[in-house]
Amino acid sequence: MASNETKRMACLRIFQLLKKHTRPAIAGSGSEHIVLTQTEIANLLEKEYNIVLERKAISNYLGDLESSDIGVVKTNKGAYYDSCGKDLTEGELFLLIDLVISSKCIDTKATRKIVDKLCNLASVHFKREVKKHRTVELDNNEPQDTLDTIGLLLEAMSLNRMVELMVNDYGADKALHPIGAQKISPYRLTIYRGKYQLIAYNRGKEIRYFIDRLTDIKITNTPRQIPLEVLACLDRFIPTGTELTLSVEKEAIGTLIDGLGKDFRLCGMKDERVLVRIKREWEGVRDFIISSSPQIILVSPAGLRGELYGYALKMLDSYRDEQPKKSTKE
Repeated sequence: MASNETKRMACLRIFQLLKKHTRPAIAGSGSEHIVLTQTEIANLLEKEYNIVLERKAISNYLGDLESSDIGVVKTNKGAYYDSCGKDLTEGELFLLIDLVISSKCIDTKATRKIVDKLCNLASVHFKREVKKHRTVELDNNEPQDTLDTIGLLLEAMSLNRMVELMVNDYGADKALHPIGAQKISPYRLTIYRGKYQLIAYNRGKEIRYFIDRLTDIKITNTPRQIPLEVLACLDRFIPTGTELTLSVEKEAIGTLIDGLGKDFRLCGMKDERVLVRIKREWEGVRDFIISSSPQIILVSPAGLRGELYGYALKMLDSYRDEQPKKSTKE
């Protein structure tokens, strides 16, 4: 028999084994519950926790767990764990894993850590399925864990402190190279073009960095130096963005929804095209509008439309010499 200390832990360990090694049948799949018998529980208790229990004691613990309404179910074939919707389902976990893997905000080392943690929320059977269908390839050129950088920046902001850091940029060898050390006041983390970006202030001027370019971050004892009018916005939500009017081909409404979502207003028709209004940060939608032209065209404001016009002229000039020659018939 187990000692008094391990006996007190036995009930918890049995519950953990059921969560790890069993799973309920998936509704509509025709599958069966994956269960553990009392013999299998006894073997796993001894193997994983060095706890030795008789089958009668295991049966009593299973009865206690089942009556406690925490998701343990006893059947004639064995026992299994079913959260009944209280925990994340395997489908929900698989969705989160895909979102983490596809995110540009997280480096591959951090991605592996998060995926492993998500897998550990389900049974070993789910983890085996994930390994069959999803892999994370490590990039040896990545300088550091993105999550460590985020943690340091959040800590500095919560302490209201400036940070010292090294700003880097990528070279032709696809590796980061230092540009220069800076001491800045971190203000806010945002996402731009699918990547984390730090908004900070240096001598009253707003500057922005992709956080994968920042290394050697150290929190200083110097209070942050951020303009008072900016600090006044920290504790309340203020809608940001520019009101944009877009002209969209009817067939391109799906493209608009895929790129910018459904948060826009229909405001009329013009020349067989749909006019819509949407409020967005210009930097976040500019590339989408450029890539979606001429199906989606910016109508207003005029200043931003002029910016796109200048960009189009530069593109035209870049490719002017490579314009294909017209074929001539003899």
